[in-house]
Amino acid sequence: VAQMLEFGASITKVSKTLAMDKKDVKAQAAVGKAEAARAALDAGQLDLAHAAVVAEFEEAGDTEAVEKLLTTRYYDFDHVAERLRGLREEREAYALAAAPFEEKGFTILPHDHISFGEEVPSPSDLVTADGDEVTQEMIDAAPQFWAVFLGLNDAFFDKATGERVDYDDVDWDTEDDDSAVPDEGLRHANTVDYRPEYLPEYWCIDQEGAGLEPHPIIDAPDGSGNGHVEAVRAVREQEAKDKQERRRVRELNKQAEAATTVRREFLRTTLLARKTPPKTAAAYVATTLARDPGLISEYKAAESLGELLGFKGYYPARELAEQVAKASEARAQVLLLALVIAAQESRMVKDAWRSKPKNADQYLSFLMEQGYTLAAVEEIITGQLTFDEVAID
Repeated sequence: VAQMLEFGASITKVSKTLAMDKKDVKAQAAVGKAEAARAALDAGQLDLAHAAVVAEFEEAGDTEAVEKLLTTRYYDFDHVAERLRGLREEREAYALAAAPFEEKGFTILPHDHISFGEEVPSPSDLVTADGDEVTQEMIDAAPQFWAVFLGLNDAFFDKATGERVDYDDVDWDTEDDDSAVPDEGLRHANTVDYRPEYLPEYWCIDQEGAGLEPHPIIDAPDGSGNGHVEAVRAVREQEAKDKQERRRVRELNKQAEAATTVRREFLRTTLLARKTPPKTAAAYVATTLARDPGLISEYKAAESLGELLGFKGYYPARELAEQVAKASEARAQVLLLALVIAAQESRMVKDAWRSKPKNADQYLSFLMEQGYTLAAVEEIITGQLTFDEVAID
């Protein structure tokens, strides 16, 4: 297939000649040009769909991702691949944000750098020979002595003015509900935009060259300033714990976003594409609506419905009704299931692993019954894993 395309045959021509679906032609073409993917396919290690994913990373030159995928269990493959796509985007975004610092002469730490510990001092750990604090001007004037790590932080900005907004100034209970009234002194969630922001953290990699000395409190000998030392260490230990927890939250949010992409692909192409409903669908729908009768009328439920069923118009409910009118009785039951699932999906935001939306555990358990494999971050919702048990590295 790859050779036919290289010789100028179109995908349509190849598809007709070989009586092969166009999607498979594209996959065969990708695998045909990728050595590792082709070898894994020939050896029976991967099916065509998964080999095409490996070929995607192989073509991008991401050998680390290729190795990771080739050692990933079949049932985890889609989740791992989607997270690796996210990591690739993160590396690209990090490199873009780091470029100005690199041009100035700073050493750039990798995007997945965790910590130097106490081995490499930060500006607050150091003073000049005269005992003065290290300023930003000093750092900028001698970038060759400093390394920079760009920490990704959640930032919120006023939609109208673009000014930064403190997280605690927003009533987050109003999110996704335009009619909600925020508590006194707080603002509505729909007045702010979220966007990630890279903030530089500086580390001195050549203390002698920079002409700096350890801060007297940090460098105090035994018996002198020990109280200050312990206090500073306690603060730093807490800061390190807080930083690690924020990192874990961010990573789990990213894993959740990747899981949502995989889960909704399963819904669109497998579960909700059926002509007949699964055996347990009626029981799931009845139980869910009995527990939560207002579910399908929630804000954004219709938006999720349109996405999952591929509706293009502004009125998904109307399009659903039109499909039901033309459908068989069995297909109509699948569309009813879609109505309930779409409403539940609208609750599955990126931090659902933390908020655990109502009935989300039963929902994910139902999907497992239908052949969907949960990502680790989804297993937090079902109680199979805890917050601390999910790997983030």
